[in-house]
Amino acid sequence: MKKTISKLFVTILIALCGLCVSNVSYGQSKEYIEALNLYYKGQAQNAYAMFQKVIENEPENDAAYFYCAMLSRNPERAQSFLKKAVELDPNNFWYQYYLVISYGSSQDFDMAAMQIEKLIDQNPKRTSLYYDAVNIYLNKNDAAKALETLDIIEGKSGKSETLAITKVRLMHNLGQIDEAYKYLEEFYKEYQTPNIACLLGDYYASKYQGQRALELYDQAIAMDDSFTEAYLSKAMVHRALGQYDLFFENMKPFSQDRDIPVEAKVSVLDDVLSNPMFVQTFKPQVDTIILDMYESAPTDTLLCPAVAGYYYQTGRVDEALGVFRKCMEVHPDNAEMALTYTLILYYAEDWMEVINNATIALHKFPGNVELLQMRGIAFWNIEEYQSSIEDYNSIIALNPKDSANTLTAYSALGDLYYTVGNTKKSYDCYKKALKINPNYAPVLNNYAYYISEGYPKPVKKANKELKEALRMSRITIEQEPDNPTYLDTYAWLLHLTGQDIEAKALFKHAMIYGGKESAEVLNHYADVLDALGEHDLAKVQRTMARNLGFDEL
Repeated sequence: MKKTISKLFVTILIALCGLCVSNVSYGQSKEYIEALNLYYKGQAQNAYAMFQKVIENEPENDAAYFYCAMLSRNPERAQSFLKKAVELDPNNFWYQYYLVISYGSSQDFDMAAMQIEKLIDQNPKRTSLYYDAVNIYLNKNDAAKALETLDIIEGKSGKSETLAITKVRLMHNLGQIDEAYKYLEEFYKEYQTPNIACLLGDYYASKYQGQRALELYDQAIAMDDSFTEAYLSKAMVHRALGQYDLFFENMKPFSQDRDIPVEAKVSVLDDVLSNPMFVQTFKPQVDTIILDMYESAPTDTLLCPAVAGYYYQTGRVDEALGVFRKCMEVHPDNAEMALTYTLILYYAEDWMEVINNATIALHKFPGNVELLQMRGIAFWNIEEYQSSIEDYNSIIALNPKDSANTLTAYSALGDLYYTVGNTKKSYDCYKKALKINPNYAPVLNNYAYYISEGYPKPVKKANKELKEALRMSRITIEQEPDNPTYLDTYAWLLHLTGQDIEAKALFKHAMIYGGKESAEVLNHYADVLDALGEHDLAKVQRTMARNLGFDEL
């Protein structure tokens, strides 16, 4: 039970009720009167200092302790003032009540419970105290005591929907589920409300008694035809029963209701979209649900990504981007929206738009690593290598100690520098990446392969450089023994160092795991077969490579 003490509320209580403190002004010292005047004028700091002086001169002045508690910014200090006020006047209700609040604020719910129970014993007719007690017991995770207290409240105040729902939830926590709904059935006979009807409907739905559940949901709607929760519950039962036309019919009020929290709509949407077969079978109807939800909150930053994600997943990239553009017009400073919008462009491989939007977003959100990465890849894909290099260097400069981002950046820079013909810088970047992670397979493979490209023909004896390339490549196939790209690199290095029989075995393995789909792998395999004198089989591999577009034969 966390409550903040309103100074205005306390002032009103003191001024109007006369219940908080004894002898508010009559018979008090000049210092006390001055402190009280400062308090009423809103000069809290000066009032606090003056009340502390009152305590020094009048250590038995309980009211001064109370005011110090109200004014102190230190929770522990405030609690000690309240304890002293209670000690000096143990019958003052408000001293005791605010001590309860103090215990609750400091999460000391055991002491809060003891104190509220004492207050209830002294003031058994104050119903509000029982509600406070329920909150304290709930914070203590003492559902049984909270339920017992609710029974007392019900006996004093009579039955109400709020009390009934709270009791049912507590009984749930205690595992008394059937008992809870038996109580609720009895309550519903006397007090019929849409909420109670829906709760009972949910219970019967959980027991697979769909028809009884539907009856109760219909009763809820009959009482209030705008009670959207009942339509949603009906929809879910119809879906479970395979009555999909009725499912979509009852989803409409829920989807269109602007008062339903967006979080609830997104949760339902996620549930519906989690079954791709269902979405594919009923795509027009699902589209209607999506559109209804979207039109109910067209610029919500939680709903828009969910709707856009649906459009993107169903191949409607333009619609997805349109949803984001509209939302970004309303929320131009939302970094997450800008990032997700650029991400959709990235997955659509619209590289120029990725560059344009990432650049605009980076002006608003400088230093966003994900935007820099996407723009760097986009530049790479349109062969603006220098711009890509600049973005990856910016990522490293932003946080050189961020090992995850720097590893990715150095890896990319190694490839980029090699592409532009700067082998020395390329190898330097690979070495820096491997200092971060010596077993990072993508770097080990590319580094080893680029070394192999420096040897157009097999050598008689492996030199130091080729031995190092073999060592790095071997690590990659130990990590991923079925990766055709890694197998190709290692087998090719074996070929360059005269180990053609071993290379052939690896190429045969690569063929099983996708090597046949790579013209380069097929052509390498053909070279190895030629070296072993298997020229007819080599011709077959070269023909397959040519069919895949390999023209360097």
